[in-house]
Amino acid sequence: MSKRQRLGRSGRAALLAAAAICVGPALSSAQDSQRPAPVLPAPPGDPGKPVPLPPQGSAPQKPIVPQQRSDGATALEKLPQTAEEKRRQLNDLYAQLAAAENEEQAKQLSTRIERIWRLSGSDTVNLLISRAIKVASEKRTDLANKLLDSAVELAPDYTEGFSQRAFFHYSQSNMLAAVGDLRRVLALDPNHYKAMEGLVQVWRDTGNKKGAYEVLKQLLDVNPFAAGAKQAYDELKREVEGRGI
Repeated sequence: MSKRQRLGRSGRAALLAAAAICVGPALSSAQDSQRPAPVLPAPPGDPGKPVPLPPQGSAPQKPIVPQQRSDGATALEKLPQTAEEKRRQLNDLYAQLAAAENEEQAKQLSTRIERIWRLSGSDTVNLLISRAIKVASEKRTDLANKLLDSAVELAPDYTEGFSQRAFFHYSQSNMLAAVGDLRRVLALDPNHYKAMEGLVQVWRDTGNKKGAYEVLKQLLDVNPFAAGAKQAYDELKREVEGRGI
């Protein structure tokens, strides 16, 4: 019997009830289905690693234009309302990011891309992820894992659900599960540069320099100004190609 079958409707209902009780009425009564889901805190970097990459899920905060609407979107930016609109907007922004001429332009484009990433289209999924963050910080790892499992089951095409669960697995030193979820993100969105950064971090932590080097090449094609990526790539290139790894 699959995990989805074992969980069942009663299991999902119990998880949602627990989430609603602990997160509070403000979240559980929210009606805005376009509210971005929260982001799990990234694991601390390894001080022994040269030029560590920034945590996955972190996003530049500078807006693309100064004027903000009451819903948080910019005056010149229309958030996608359908999956097709989301796909088209992301494809356009990825093309601009790959051709970015400087770091500032890349940061502005990244801000817009990551805002779209976080649009789950479901208050329920947002609630489950928010609750998972809270219980994970309280070291209630079994419940956090169940909540994240439920989130990705309810929204199997939502990349950030798998991204959040990958972070959780990484924080528990479950590298195999983390890699599985990061690969699922990239299967859904091959340009998801934060998932690439996550894979680079896992491969570097586990000593897979060649794997990290190969992913860094892809990362720089998508986001040429990813923080720390070019220097990390140059260092690994000397090691991998110089030593024939």
